[in-house]
Amino acid sequence: GVGAWLALAICDVEANYLVVRAFQLTSLTSIMLLDCFTIPCVMVLSRWFLKADYAKQHVAGAVVCVAGVALTVASDAAPVAWGGAGAITS
Repeated sequence: GVGAWLALAICDVEANYLVVRAFQLTSLTSIMLLDCFTIPCVMVLSRWFLKADYAKQHVAGAVVCVAGVALTVASDAAPVAWGGAGAITS
């Protein structure tokens, strides 16, 4: 009913607020990581809760997103001498 749509609308507004807040409080790299990882997470959740089916192309796109996340983390963790940000140190 109307209550379910209202709950979804509130979740959408809250999500948009948190994205704007993320731009104010974190680095662009972190926001890119979350953005790239959103698509596979939504696919998994919609598979579980909505019983959605995906074509091979959809799964391939999600794999590309996860690969992008992995490459972003690797480039951020790479030493400065290798051309990375050197953000992760031991």
